[in-house]
Amino acid sequence: MVRSLLLTVTFLSAALLFTIQPLYAKYLLPSFGGTSSVWTISVFFYSTTLLLGYIYASLLTSMPSRQALLLHASLLSCTGLMLLSRWIGADSPLLIDTVSGGWPALSVLLTLLYALGLPVLLLASTSVLVQHLFARLTKDEPYALYGLSNAGSLLGLLLYPFVLEPFTDLSVQAIWWMCGYLLFLLILLFAWHKTETQAPEGKPAKFLMTKLRHRPQIIFMAAIPTFLLASGTEFLSKGIASFPLLWVIPLVLYLLSFIFAFRNTEGKVSRTKLGFGLILLLLLVFSILPVIDSGVAVYWVGFVCFSVTFYFICLYFHKRIYDLRPRVSELGSFYVFLTIGGALGSGLVGFVMPTLLNDQVELHYVLAALMLYFVSRYMEWLTGTVQAFFVRATQAFLFFATFLFLTSVTMDESLYASERNFYGTLKVHDQTIMLDEEAVTLRTISNGATNHGHQPQDARYERIPGSYYGPGSGIDVAIQHAESKQGAPRVAVVGLGAGMMGAYCDQMADLTFVEINPLVVAMARDHFTFLDMCPDKTEVLIGDGRLVLEELAAREEQKFDVIMIDAFTDDAIPSHLLTAEAFTGAYQPLLADGGVLVVHISNKYLNLHLPIAAMARAGRYEILTVNNRVDGSDPLAMNSSWVLVVKPDEVGEFLGYENVAEYTGKELLWTDQKNSVIGALSLSGSRISVDTSSE
Repeated sequence: MVRSLLLTVTFLSAALLFTIQPLYAKYLLPSFGGTSSVWTISVFFYSTTLLLGYIYASLLTSMPSRQALLLHASLLSCTGLMLLSRWIGADSPLLIDTVSGGWPALSVLLTLLYALGLPVLLLASTSVLVQHLFARLTKDEPYALYGLSNAGSLLGLLLYPFVLEPFTDLSVQAIWWMCGYLLFLLILLFAWHKTETQAPEGKPAKFLMTKLRHRPQIIFMAAIPTFLLASGTEFLSKGIASFPLLWVIPLVLYLLSFIFAFRNTEGKVSRTKLGFGLILLLLLVFSILPVIDSGVAVYWVGFVCFSVTFYFICLYFHKRIYDLRPRVSELGSFYVFLTIGGALGSGLVGFVMPTLLNDQVELHYVLAALMLYFVSRYMEWLTGTVQAFFVRATQAFLFFATFLFLTSVTMDESLYASERNFYGTLKVHDQTIMLDEEAVTLRTISNGATNHGHQPQDARYERIPGSYYGPGSGIDVAIQHAESKQGAPRVAVVGLGAGMMGAYCDQMADLTFVEINPLVVAMARDHFTFLDMCPDKTEVLIGDGRLVLEELAAREEQKFDVIMIDAFTDDAIPSHLLTAEAFTGAYQPLLADGGVLVVHISNKYLNLHLPIAAMARAGRYEILTVNNRVDGSDPLAMNSSWVLVVKPDEVGEFLGYENVAEYTGKELLWTDQKNSVIGALSLSGSRISVDTSSE
């Protein structure tokens, strides 16, 4: 019975630990602009807290068992009461105010530490503690429990995006998590007590034994998978949206590799087969990564290729770690050094790489380094059967191919400037285009593969509103309509980009930009002139668009005739800007009589008509679509898709404009408590195959 309880508590603690990760990260997303960096910092937090949990477990196992039980029971009980009091005393369970300041990565980390540091630490210590208790009851090797722990983690991760997130809101998820935590507490304490009565206490382990062999190898081999996990997840999720499903898939594969690597099976990794297979997989990934954002089909092919490669790399290094496993008496030290490597890998991506590199190319570098590593090792294995000349020639060829790959990824002759921070990488490119049969330099600012505005470097053309904002676009229609009704409109824009809306400033009474990323503001001022066109009319506010507009609404000082949402993070709008609460709390109170909310939804992956339609109709508004397709004759114009949110009695006024149509498709209501992006995933992005014609 006691063994069954120990197995149960191992599984349950891991499931709780890996359920709270996406749950709480989703709480934090709205306060940090919906950026995927929230998840990167979260991975570092959990890796670090896991390390502290193993150190704590090592400390407990070095104490007399009854003293350790008393200490652990006291901390578990206090933590349970703390979490319960927070849930009872707050509308949003477990959520606290974010730490303000100019270091958003540090704000995320401190917020996680304050809210979840102690409970996560105690949950993380369970695996090592239970393995020591298990070793007192049986002579069987306890490493299989680590695989069981990862199976529990796997279940928790899969439950969240596929069951909890789509079908329950955040408050219900927090309630279920609290119930699971209390059940875990009771089972663990009961099982530990039963172990004390049934099995003799062994000799306490030494605290963090320094005699553990292979410490550098364990740290290095544990760091590589977590580095790939953090950098790969950030790279793959930046173009769609930051949401739990895309966080979970790589983490599930990471855990699966642990489960299979830590089985009690004899034999080493088949280095020849796995090494050769990884070389082929890496070559496939190299061919996909440079073009992964060129289309939906290519993206998902690249996602699958990377995921498979990532899994086998994790399996390779985790199996090598398992082959270096020590005696049971050194369990604490073994898991501590393993987790040091995990924290090191995720910490490099979350904190070091944004400082060292101006572009998100760390994934390319580490994959190239792994390619060289596997090539080198594989060629060493073949030296017994293949001529040395062939080995060296093959090595040289693959080294050269890897060098060419890195050069093609990192070199960009059109690059004018590049900067990176917590919110992503911004690049400014200069390229030559033909305007009126003359060569003109066109300067563009982009985040990933998404154009955030451009401007000809010629005074004759610099005031032309091009890109997505040209004639026939949704914002062009909204400004024309506002001018026809009351003259120069007052306009608020969420998302600055190059500041291209400044090209319309002569037609406006005033223009207010809201931008969360200070780096965008700096680059717009340094490399473009839109913000200088009407300086007396233009204002730039720093902060999350929704939070800033809610503050303006609370003051009741001003109304806007047009509010435009164009807050893309690469190719997606943060979901917290499209919830029912966002509309009723931030947009609707600020709309003047006859005002219109304009949402730019051009993207490759999400059908954003669904949540916007539900959001608008919940507030007794209607939506119209504006699909502006250019003919290619104007090199400054780009295809764009828009949604106009208007009052029902004004629908007819807008239908007279070109490209405007009524939306009669489906709806998907997002709220702050429940907003799963899965329902909005689309193979055609904003260009959906629904009836958008007038009835």
